[in-house]
Amino acid sequence: MGEKITMEATFNNMSHTDSLEFWLNNSKCDWDKILSLKDAELSNPKLIIDENIDGKWLREWMALIGLDTREFYLNGKKVSPELLEEYKRNRNLPPDDEKVTPRYGITIKGAEFKDLPTEDIFTNSELDVRYNELQETFVKVNSPVIILLEDVTHKYYYVRSIEFTGWTKQDNIAVIEDRQKWDNYFNNDSFVMVTSDCDIDINSAEANSRLSYSVKTYMGTKLHFQGIDEEGNYKVYVPARNEEGFLSSDIVGTIDKSNASIGYLPASRKNILTLAFHVWGDEYGWGGRSGLRDCSSYIRDIFLCFGYTLPRNSSFQMKIEEATDIEHIHGYDDKNEAVSILQPGDILDIGGHVMIYLGKYEGKHYIISMLSTYVPEDVTCDFDKNVVKMARNHINSLDVHRRNGNTWMEEIKSYIHW
Repeated sequence: MGEKITMEATFNNMSHTDSLEFWLNNSKCDWDKILSLKDAELSNPKLIIDENIDGKWLREWMALIGLDTREFYLNGKKVSPELLEEYKRNRNLPPDDEKVTPRYGITIKGAEFKDLPTEDIFTNSELDVRYNELQETFVKVNSPVIILLEDVTHKYYYVRSIEFTGWTKQDNIAVIEDRQKWDNYFNNDSFVMVTSDCDIDINSAEANSRLSYSVKTYMGTKLHFQGIDEEGNYKVYVPARNEEGFLSSDIVGTIDKSNASIGYLPASRKNILTLAFHVWGDEYGWGGRSGLRDCSSYIRDIFLCFGYTLPRNSSFQMKIEEATDIEHIHGYDDKNEAVSILQPGDILDIGGHVMIYLGKYEGKHYIISMLSTYVPEDVTCDFDKNVVKMARNHINSLDVHRRNGNTWMEEIKSYIHW
Protein backbone atom coordinates (compact mmCIF):
# COMPACT_ATOMS: atom_id res chain seq x y z
CA MET A 1 0.00 0.00 0.00
CA GLY A 2 1.16 3.52 -0.74
CA GLU A 3 3.45 2.25 -3.51
CA LYS A 4 4.30 4.35 -6.52
CA ILE A 5 2.38 3.14 -9.56
CA THR A 6 4.04 3.96 -12.86
CA MET A 7 1.74 2.12 -15.28
CA GLU A 8 -1.98 1.54 -15.58
CA ALA A 9 -2.95 -1.82 -17.03
CA THR A 10 -5.51 -1.95 -19.81
CA PHE A 11 -8.11 -4.69 -19.87
CA ASN A 12 -9.29 -4.88 -23.43
CA ASN A 13 -7.66 -7.67 -25.41
CA MET A 14 -8.18 -11.19 -24.08
CA SER A 15 -5.71 -13.90 -25.03
CA HIS A 16 -6.59 -17.54 -25.63
CA THR A 17 -5.38 -18.36 -22.09
CA ASP A 18 -8.04 -16.10 -20.57
CA SER A 19 -10.91 -18.57 -20.92
CA LEU A 20 -12.21 -21.32 -18.68
CA GLU A 21 -12.43 -23.72 -21.61
CA PHE A 22 -8.73 -23.33 -22.36
CA TRP A 23 -7.68 -24.37 -18.85
CA LEU A 24 -10.17 -27.23 -18.66
CA ASN A 25 -8.65 -28.62 -21.86
CA ASN A 26 -5.07 -27.82 -20.86
CA SER A 27 -4.71 -30.26 -17.94
CA LYS A 28 -5.45 -33.97 -17.86
CA CYS A 29 -6.68 -34.24 -14.27
CA ASP A 30 -9.83 -35.87 -12.94
CA TRP A 31 -11.98 -32.76 -13.20
CA ASP A 32 -15.13 -34.26 -11.68
CA LYS A 33 -13.58 -36.12 -8.75
CA ILE A 34 -15.04 -34.87 -5.46
CA LEU A 35 -12.23 -33.44 -3.34
CA SER A 36 -11.88 -34.30 0.34
CA LEU A 37 -12.30 -30.93 2.01
CA LYS A 38 -11.49 -32.23 5.49
CA ASP A 39 -14.62 -32.32 7.67
CA ALA A 40 -15.91 -29.22 5.94
CA GLU A 41 -19.19 -28.89 7.84
CA LEU A 42 -17.74 -30.04 11.16
CA SER A 43 -14.76 -27.70 10.99
CA ASN A 44 -16.72 -24.60 9.96
CA PRO A 45 -16.68 -21.89 12.65
CA LYS A 46 -19.68 -21.24 14.88
CA LEU A 47 -20.82 -17.82 16.04
CA ILE A 48 -20.87 -18.11 19.83
CA ILE A 49 -20.56 -15.50 22.57
CA ASP A 50 -21.36 -15.23 26.29
CA GLU A 51 -24.76 -13.86 27.23
CA ASN A 52 -23.16 -11.27 29.52
CA ILE A 53 -19.94 -9.58 28.43
CA ASP A 54 -17.70 -7.40 30.58
CA GLY A 55 -17.04 -3.89 29.33
CA LYS A 56 -13.39 -4.60 30.08
CA TRP A 57 -13.39 -7.54 27.66
CA LEU A 58 -14.87 -5.38 24.91
CA ARG A 59 -12.27 -2.66 25.45
CA GLU A 60 -9.44 -5.18 25.38
CA TRP A 61 -10.86 -6.81 22.26
CA MET A 62 -11.05 -3.48 20.42
CA ALA A 63 -7.50 -2.62 21.48
CA LEU A 64 -6.24 -5.60 19.48
CA ILE A 65 -6.74 -3.75 16.18
CA GLY A 66 -4.03 -1.31 17.31
CA LEU A 67 -5.59 2.01 16.33
CA ASP A 68 -3.17 3.89 18.57
CA THR A 69 -0.12 2.27 16.99
CA ARG A 70 -1.05 3.02 13.39
CA GLU A 71 -0.41 6.17 11.37
CA PHE A 72 -3.43 7.45 9.43
CA TYR A 73 -4.09 10.16 6.87
CA LEU A 74 -7.45 11.78 6.19
CA ASN A 75 -7.94 13.88 3.05
CA GLY A 76 -4.17 13.95 2.57
CA LYS A 77 -3.42 15.20 6.10
CA LYS A 78 -2.00 13.22 9.00
CA VAL A 79 -4.59 12.28 11.63
CA SER A 80 -3.50 13.75 14.96
CA PRO A 81 -3.84 11.78 18.21
CA GLU A 82 -6.48 14.29 19.32
CA LEU A 83 -8.59 13.77 16.18
CA LEU A 84 -8.27 10.00 16.48
CA GLU A 85 -9.54 10.23 20.07
CA GLU A 86 -12.64 12.06 18.83
CA TYR A 87 -13.42 9.21 16.47
CA LYS A 88 -12.75 6.66 19.21
CA ARG A 89 -15.10 8.42 21.65
CA ASN A 90 -17.94 7.92 19.17
CA ARG A 91 -17.70 4.19 19.84
CA ASN A 92 -19.56 4.68 23.12
CA LEU A 93 -17.58 2.03 24.98
CA PRO A 94 -19.02 0.82 28.30
CA PRO A 95 -17.10 1.09 31.61
CA ASP A 96 -14.93 -1.89 32.53
CA ASP A 97 -17.34 -3.14 35.19
CA GLU A 98 -20.51 -2.78 33.11
CA LYS A 99 -22.18 -5.90 31.73
CA VAL A 100 -23.16 -5.85 28.07
CA THR A 101 -26.00 -8.09 26.93
CA PRO A 102 -25.61 -9.03 23.26
CA ARG A 103 -28.46 -8.89 20.78
CA TYR A 104 -28.83 -11.00 17.69
CA GLY A 105 -29.37 -10.03 14.10
CA ILE A 106 -29.00 -10.68 10.41
CA THR A 107 -27.57 -8.69 7.53
CA ILE A 108 -30.32 -7.60 5.15
CA LYS A 109 -27.83 -6.47 2.49
CA GLY A 110 -24.10 -6.52 1.95
CA ALA A 111 -22.44 -4.78 4.89
CA GLU A 112 -19.01 -3.19 5.18
CA PHE A 113 -17.29 -3.76 8.54
CA LYS A 114 -14.87 -1.09 9.75
CA ASP A 115 -12.62 -0.35 12.72
CA LEU A 116 -14.48 2.88 13.58
CA PRO A 117 -18.10 4.03 13.17
CA THR A 118 -17.48 6.40 10.26
CA GLU A 119 -17.58 6.60 6.48
CA ASP A 120 -14.41 8.72 6.43
CA ILE A 121 -11.50 7.10 4.60
CA PHE A 122 -8.30 6.70 6.60
CA THR A 123 -5.25 5.90 4.45
CA ASN A 124 -1.66 5.02 5.35
CA SER A 125 -0.04 7.86 3.40
CA GLU A 126 -0.97 11.30 2.12
CA LEU A 127 -0.78 10.01 -1.48
CA ASP A 128 -2.73 6.80 -1.02
CA VAL A 129 -6.34 7.08 -2.12
CA ARG A 130 -7.01 3.39 -2.87
CA TYR A 131 -7.05 1.69 0.51
CA ASN A 132 -9.20 2.54 3.51
CA GLU A 133 -7.18 1.31 6.48
CA LEU A 134 -10.39 1.13 8.55
CA GLN A 135 -12.00 -1.31 6.10
CA GLU A 136 -11.95 -4.86 7.46
CA THR A 137 -14.36 -6.92 5.38
CA PHE A 138 -17.66 -7.13 3.53
CA VAL A 139 -20.34 -9.44 4.95
CA LYS A 140 -23.00 -10.84 2.64
CA VAL A 141 -26.77 -10.57 2.93
CA ASN A 142 -28.46 -13.15 5.19
CA SER A 143 -25.42 -13.57 7.45
CA PRO A 144 -25.81 -14.05 11.23
CA VAL A 145 -24.38 -11.34 13.47
CA ILE A 146 -24.19 -10.63 17.19
CA ILE A 147 -24.79 -6.98 18.11
CA LEU A 148 -22.48 -5.80 20.88
CA LEU A 149 -22.63 -1.99 20.91
CA GLU A 150 -24.33 1.06 19.45
CA ASP A 151 -22.35 4.22 18.70
CA VAL A 152 -23.19 7.67 20.11
CA THR A 153 -24.98 8.72 16.90
CA HIS A 154 -27.23 5.63 16.93
CA LYS A 155 -26.31 5.05 13.29
CA TYR A 156 -23.84 2.17 13.71
CA TYR A 157 -23.72 -1.20 15.42
CA TYR A 158 -20.56 -2.93 16.59
CA VAL A 159 -21.22 -6.51 15.54
CA ARG A 160 -19.50 -9.86 15.35
CA SER A 161 -19.93 -12.11 12.32
CA ILE A 162 -18.37 -15.48 11.59
CA GLU A 163 -15.54 -13.81 9.70
CA PHE A 164 -14.93 -10.51 11.51
CA THR A 165 -15.96 -8.01 14.18
CA GLY A 166 -16.46 -4.36 13.29
CA TRP A 167 -18.71 -1.34 12.93
CA THR A 168 -21.46 -1.33 10.32
CA LYS A 169 -24.43 0.89 9.56
CA GLN A 170 -27.55 0.00 11.52
CA ASP A 171 -29.67 -0.09 8.38
CA ASN A 172 -27.59 -3.07 7.23
CA ILE A 173 -28.89 -5.13 10.16
CA ALA A 174 -32.28 -6.50 11.20
CA VAL A 175 -32.58 -7.46 14.86
CA ILE A 176 -34.03 -10.88 15.79
CA GLU A 177 -35.96 -10.83 19.08
CA ASP A 178 -34.12 -13.55 20.96
CA ARG A 179 -31.32 -16.10 20.71
CA GLN A 180 -33.63 -19.07 20.13
CA LYS A 181 -35.38 -17.46 17.15
CA TRP A 182 -31.98 -16.48 15.78
CA ASP A 183 -30.70 -20.05 16.11
CA ASN A 184 -33.84 -21.44 14.51
CA TYR A 185 -33.59 -19.04 11.58
CA PHE A 186 -30.11 -20.23 10.64
CA ASN A 187 -30.66 -23.93 11.39
CA ASN A 188 -32.21 -24.43 7.98
CA ASP A 189 -31.14 -27.33 5.76
CA SER A 190 -33.20 -26.16 2.78
CA PHE A 191 -31.15 -23.45 1.11
CA VAL A 192 -29.96 -21.97 -2.15
CA MET A 193 -26.27 -21.23 -2.63
CA VAL A 194 -25.54 -18.22 -4.85
CA THR A 195 -22.76 -19.13 -7.30
CA SER A 196 -22.56 -15.88 -9.31
CA ASP A 197 -22.95 -12.26 -8.27
CA CYS A 198 -26.51 -11.22 -9.17
CA ASP A 199 -29.59 -9.25 -8.11
CA ILE A 200 -32.61 -10.84 -6.49
CA ASP A 201 -35.85 -10.20 -8.38
CA ILE A 202 -38.31 -9.13 -5.68
CA ASN A 203 -41.81 -10.31 -6.58
CA SER A 204 -43.65 -9.56 -3.33
CA ALA A 205 -46.65 -7.24 -3.59
CA GLU A 206 -45.28 -5.50 -0.49
CA ALA A 207 -41.81 -4.97 -1.93
CA ASN A 208 -42.19 -1.28 -2.73
CA SER A 209 -43.15 -0.44 0.84
CA ARG A 210 -40.85 -2.93 2.54
CA LEU A 211 -37.64 -2.61 0.53
CA SER A 212 -36.14 0.67 -0.58
CA TYR A 213 -32.91 -0.74 -2.01
CA SER A 214 -31.74 -3.21 -4.61
CA VAL A 215 -30.88 -6.58 -3.06
CA LYS A 216 -27.49 -7.57 -4.44
CA THR A 217 -26.24 -11.07 -3.74
CA TYR A 218 -22.74 -12.41 -4.17
CA MET A 219 -21.12 -15.74 -4.89
CA GLY A 220 -21.02 -17.65 -1.61
CA THR A 221 -24.31 -16.25 -0.23
CA LYS A 222 -26.67 -18.73 1.43
CA LEU A 223 -30.44 -18.03 1.23
CA HIS A 224 -33.53 -19.89 2.44
CA PHE A 225 -35.09 -21.96 -0.36
CA GLN A 226 -38.82 -21.43 -0.95
CA GLY A 227 -39.49 -23.43 -4.09
CA ILE A 228 -39.16 -23.28 -7.86
CA ASP A 229 -41.19 -21.01 -10.13
CA GLU A 230 -42.79 -21.95 -13.45
CA GLU A 231 -39.58 -21.09 -15.32
CA GLY A 232 -37.41 -23.30 -13.13
CA ASN A 233 -35.80 -20.43 -11.21
CA TYR A 234 -35.35 -20.51 -7.43
CA LYS A 235 -37.58 -18.69 -4.98
CA VAL A 236 -35.86 -17.50 -1.79
CA TYR A 237 -36.67 -15.59 1.36
CA VAL A 238 -35.26 -12.06 1.33
CA PRO A 239 -34.54 -10.74 4.84
CA ALA A 240 -35.84 -7.24 5.45
CA ARG A 241 -35.87 -4.71 8.30
CA ASN A 242 -39.17 -3.27 9.49
CA GLU A 243 -39.64 0.26 10.81
CA GLU A 244 -38.68 -0.84 14.33
CA GLY A 245 -35.46 -2.39 13.07
CA PHE A 246 -36.54 -6.02 13.50
CA LEU A 247 -36.44 -8.85 10.99
CA SER A 248 -39.27 -9.24 8.53
CA SER A 249 -38.65 -12.36 6.47
CA ASP A 250 -41.86 -12.90 4.50
CA ILE A 251 -40.69 -11.27 1.28
CA VAL A 252 -39.92 -13.74 -1.48
CA GLY A 253 -37.54 -13.09 -4.34
CA THR A 254 -36.39 -15.08 -7.36
CA ILE A 255 -32.85 -15.96 -8.43
CA ASP A 256 -32.10 -17.17 -11.93
CA LYS A 257 -31.17 -20.85 -11.75
CA SER A 258 -27.99 -20.14 -13.72
CA ASN A 259 -26.71 -18.06 -10.78
CA ALA A 260 -27.36 -20.51 -7.94
CA SER A 261 -27.67 -24.12 -6.85
CA ILE A 262 -30.01 -25.90 -4.46
CA GLY A 263 -27.63 -26.87 -1.68
CA TYR A 264 -23.86 -26.84 -1.96
CA LEU A 265 -22.03 -27.50 -5.20
CA PRO A 266 -19.90 -30.66 -5.44
CA ALA A 267 -16.30 -29.77 -4.53
CA SER A 268 -14.59 -30.72 -7.80
CA ARG A 269 -11.63 -29.11 -9.55
CA LYS A 270 -13.89 -28.26 -12.46
CA ASN A 271 -16.27 -26.40 -10.18
CA ILE A 272 -13.42 -24.52 -8.47
CA LEU A 273 -12.21 -23.18 -11.81
CA THR A 274 -15.74 -22.51 -13.06
CA LEU A 275 -16.45 -20.36 -10.00
CA ALA A 276 -13.04 -18.68 -10.29
CA PHE A 277 -13.97 -17.51 -13.81
CA HIS A 278 -17.42 -16.28 -12.75
CA VAL A 279 -15.82 -13.01 -11.68
CA TRP A 280 -13.30 -12.82 -14.54
CA GLY A 281 -12.28 -9.20 -15.05
CA ASP A 282 -14.12 -7.89 -11.99
CA GLU A 283 -12.58 -4.96 -10.13
CA TYR A 284 -10.35 -5.54 -7.09
CA GLY A 285 -11.49 -4.06 -3.78
CA TRP A 286 -9.37 -3.90 -0.62
CA GLY A 287 -11.19 -5.38 2.37
CA GLY A 288 -14.32 -5.99 0.32
CA ARG A 289 -14.85 -2.28 -0.36
CA SER A 290 -18.32 -1.70 -1.86
CA GLY A 291 -18.84 -5.42 -2.29
CA LEU A 292 -15.69 -5.87 -4.36
CA ARG A 293 -13.22 -8.66 -3.59
CA ASP A 294 -9.59 -8.77 -2.58
CA CYS A 295 -7.45 -11.87 -3.06
CA SER A 296 -8.49 -13.74 0.09
CA SER A 297 -12.23 -12.98 -0.06
CA TYR A 298 -12.18 -14.23 -3.67
CA ILE A 299 -10.74 -17.56 -2.52
CA ARG A 300 -13.12 -17.70 0.44
CA ASP A 301 -16.23 -17.04 -1.66
CA ILE A 302 -15.35 -19.86 -4.06
CA PHE A 303 -15.04 -22.43 -1.28
CA LEU A 304 -18.17 -21.21 0.53
CA CYS A 305 -20.09 -22.62 -2.44
CA PHE A 306 -18.92 -26.09 -1.36
CA GLY A 307 -19.87 -25.54 2.29
CA TYR A 308 -16.26 -24.99 3.32
CA THR A 309 -15.50 -21.83 5.31
CA LEU A 310 -11.92 -20.67 4.95
CA PRO A 311 -10.60 -17.89 7.22
CA ARG A 312 -11.11 -14.36 5.89
CA ASN A 313 -7.47 -13.24 5.63
CA SER A 314 -4.74 -14.87 3.55
CA SER A 315 -2.33 -15.37 6.46
CA PHE A 316 -4.91 -17.46 8.32
CA GLN A 317 -6.07 -19.28 5.21
CA MET A 318 -2.57 -20.65 4.77
CA LYS A 319 -2.48 -21.95 8.35
CA ILE A 320 -5.19 -24.55 7.86
CA GLU A 321 -4.23 -28.20 8.24
CA GLU A 322 -4.11 -28.83 4.49
CA ALA A 323 -1.49 -26.10 3.84
CA THR A 324 2.13 -27.01 3.10
CA ASP A 325 4.90 -24.55 4.02
CA ILE A 326 7.75 -24.32 1.47
CA GLU A 327 9.29 -21.05 2.63
CA HIS A 328 12.47 -22.96 3.52
CA ILE A 329 12.96 -23.83 -0.16
CA HIS A 330 14.93 -21.18 -2.03
CA GLY A 331 15.59 -20.39 -5.67
CA TYR A 332 13.44 -20.49 -8.79
CA ASP A 333 14.31 -24.04 -9.85
CA ASP A 334 13.76 -25.60 -6.43
CA LYS A 335 10.46 -23.77 -5.95
CA ASN A 336 9.43 -24.84 -9.45
CA GLU A 337 10.07 -28.46 -8.54
CA ALA A 338 8.21 -28.10 -5.23
CA VAL A 339 5.01 -26.87 -6.90
CA SER A 340 5.06 -29.57 -9.59
CA ILE A 341 2.61 -31.53 -7.42
CA LEU A 342 -0.11 -28.89 -7.84
CA GLN A 343 -3.27 -29.40 -9.85
CA PRO A 344 -5.87 -26.89 -11.08
CA GLY A 345 -7.94 -25.59 -8.18
CA ASP A 346 -5.14 -25.73 -5.61
CA ILE A 347 -4.17 -22.56 -3.72
CA LEU A 348 -0.83 -20.72 -3.71
CA ASP A 349 0.44 -18.00 -1.37
CA ILE A 350 3.31 -15.59 -2.03
CA GLY A 351 3.06 -13.79 1.29
CA GLY A 352 0.09 -11.45 1.45
CA HIS A 353 -1.38 -12.63 -1.85
CA VAL A 354 -3.28 -15.88 -2.48
CA MET A 355 -4.37 -17.32 -5.81
CA ILE A 356 -5.95 -20.28 -7.59
CA TYR A 357 -3.62 -22.52 -9.59
CA LEU A 358 -4.71 -23.04 -13.22
CA GLY A 359 -2.03 -25.32 -14.63
CA LYS A 360 1.18 -25.38 -16.62
CA TYR A 361 1.36 -24.11 -20.19
CA GLU A 362 4.43 -23.84 -22.42
CA GLY A 363 6.71 -24.45 -19.45
CA LYS A 364 5.16 -21.81 -17.16
CA HIS A 365 2.80 -22.15 -14.20
CA TYR A 366 -0.32 -19.95 -14.35
CA ILE A 367 -2.72 -18.68 -11.70
CA ILE A 368 -5.90 -16.61 -11.45
CA SER A 369 -6.39 -14.11 -8.63
CA MET A 370 -7.83 -10.82 -7.51
CA LEU A 371 -4.74 -8.80 -8.30
CA SER A 372 -3.81 -5.31 -7.14
CA THR A 373 -0.35 -4.77 -8.67
CA TYR A 374 2.50 -6.67 -10.30
CA VAL A 375 5.69 -6.15 -12.31
CA PRO A 376 5.66 -7.72 -15.82
CA GLU A 377 7.81 -10.71 -16.76
CA ASP A 378 10.02 -8.79 -19.21
CA VAL A 379 11.17 -6.18 -16.67
CA THR A 380 14.82 -6.80 -15.70
CA CYS A 381 15.68 -3.75 -13.57
CA ASP A 382 14.10 -0.82 -11.71
CA PHE A 383 11.29 -3.11 -10.63
CA ASP A 384 9.76 -0.60 -8.21
CA LYS A 385 9.50 1.90 -11.08
CA ASN A 386 7.61 -0.53 -13.31
CA VAL A 387 4.74 -1.55 -11.06
CA VAL A 388 1.53 -2.12 -13.01
CA LYS A 389 -1.79 -1.38 -11.34
CA MET A 390 -4.11 -4.16 -12.46
CA ALA A 391 -6.79 -3.97 -9.73
CA ARG A 392 -8.84 -6.74 -11.34
CA ASN A 393 -9.40 -10.45 -11.47
CA HIS A 394 -6.50 -11.50 -13.65
CA ILE A 395 -4.49 -14.42 -15.04
CA ASN A 396 -0.71 -14.39 -15.09
CA SER A 397 2.24 -16.74 -14.87
CA LEU A 398 4.41 -17.18 -11.80
CA ASP A 399 7.22 -15.53 -13.79
CA VAL A 400 5.91 -12.02 -13.14
CA HIS A 401 7.79 -10.04 -10.48
CA ARG A 402 7.18 -8.32 -7.19
CA ARG A 403 8.59 -4.86 -6.68
CA ASN A 404 11.65 -6.37 -4.92
CA GLY A 405 12.64 -8.03 -8.20
CA ASN A 406 11.84 -11.60 -7.22
CA THR A 407 9.52 -13.65 -9.38
CA TRP A 408 6.29 -14.86 -7.86
CA MET A 409 7.71 -18.36 -8.18
CA GLU A 410 10.63 -17.41 -5.93
CA GLU A 411 8.24 -15.75 -3.46
CA ILE A 412 5.94 -18.75 -2.90
CA LYS A 413 5.54 -19.32 0.85
CA SER A 414 3.00 -22.15 0.93
CA TYR A 415 0.35 -24.01 -1.01
CA ILE A 416 -2.80 -26.06 -0.45
CA HIS A 417 -3.03 -29.23 -2.53
CA TRP A 418 -6.50 -30.75 -2.22
